[in-house]
Amino acid sequence: MSEAQWYVVHTYSGYENKVKVDIEKTIENRGLQDQILEVSVPLEEVIELKNGAQKQVERKMFPGYVLIHMSKGGGVGVGLSHLYNDDV
Repeated sequence: MSEAQWYVVHTYSGYENKVKVDIEKTIENRGLQDQILEVSVPLEEVIELKNGAQKQVERKMFPGYVLIHMSKGGGVGVGLSHLYNDDV
């Protein structure tokens, strides 16, 4: 297996978690667990001020993007490319 690298998938903002779940299902269905190590939607904790009260919330660090840690070999990218295209 070649060295794993991080790749970025662009999606509509607000659909990151749905895309992540769909990618994870595809990984499981196609048996790609040994080639795709992690699918991530990075979050950060921030403090918002609403009505004079501080509230700690999680926010997406990169809205509209999903990160995939995978090895490049074996046509894995081709296996995932069918998930989303401009026709949808």
